Amino acid sequence: MVRAAISLVCLALASGARIKKHSRGSSSASCDSLLKLNVRGHTFGDVAFTVCNAWPSAFGEFPLDLSETSRLLNLALDDGGIYDDIKNIAANRSLDNKYCWKALSLQIGGSCQAGFKDAWLVSKIAPVCSSECSATGFGVSCGLGCASSKLTCAALLTKQVMDVTNKLNPKYVAAEKLVSSIAQAARFADFGLTVARNVVAMYQEYQPQLDKQDLIAVSIILLFQYAFEKDAEEVAITGLRSRFKAAMKAVVSKVVNLVRTVADEFDIDMAQTLNFIKGVVAEAAPEFLEKVMTVIKVYTNRKCESSARSFGTRASGRKGRKGRKGKGGR
Repeated sequence: MVRAAISLVCLALASGARIKKHSRGSSSASCDSLLKLNVRGHTFGDVAFTVCNAWPSAFGEFPLDLSETSRLLNLALDDGGIYDDIKNIAANRSLDNKYCWKALSLQIGGSCQAGFKDAWLVSKIAPVCSSECSATGFGVSCGLGCASSKLTCAALLTKQVMDVTNKLNPKYVAAEKLVSSIAQAARFADFGLTVARNVVAMYQEYQPQLDKQDLIAVSIILLFQYAFEKDAEEVAITGLRSRFKAAMKAVVSKVVNLVRTVADEFDIDMAQTLNFIKGVVAEAAPEFLEKVMTVIKVYTNRKCESSARSFGTRASGRKGRKGRKGKGGR
């Protein structure tokens, strides 16, 4: 019996399974223990504390104590580990040579300016225009972006992203904030449907024995930490004061719920995740979306560069929704 018990304990430790400990949770005292968390020169304390402190009570206690958090982050920081994978996701998206985000503008007098087309599917609040792809080097119009080929576009979730931007609510978003709110809502949807999903997939592939609650917690800590470190680099270069910590605190509870939804339905489809994102956007004010963008901008594709930069100076002659018959360009 003793040998069998020892064998079971060893098997659990070898597989990375966690042994539950008492008096652990997201109380102020237990979260405080994470503040000095430093793993291989990465100061995770602020991020880990913020995630712990915002952990929804509906999920139970925060699943990781200081020891287990350190262990999982150590594994993630191995060469070729999940932290390297997250850095690669961010780098590949910022340098992507197959897709970029279109520029957006409001229609003026029912028309779009030169180099822009009516983007009639992206908003119900006011008529919006998006930059044409022909001048970007990405010749295929692909929802709110431009793609290098139809094949690239087919692999993207363009319809789902536009479904999200259509949920922006005029109760919270005034016309003068609409363009930036559409762009930020689209990037939030893209983050949830691709980046968060990719990180969950990595953990399910590399550490399938990991408890789902642990997976959610460590995934968010790693995603926020890399964004936090990149923000610090930008501040060092520009000298501008960082707004990252305040933004992270404002959005963390939504991101925790987002990653939980992704993990819950990972092997099914993305319907619940999409509905969750729509729900967030439907109740979002521009100020919240700006904070979301501050936190996730490192994971977004670049904006299309176009030679048509004369915003608001010339009309293209294309009529907006009021004057259009049949389908418009997208």
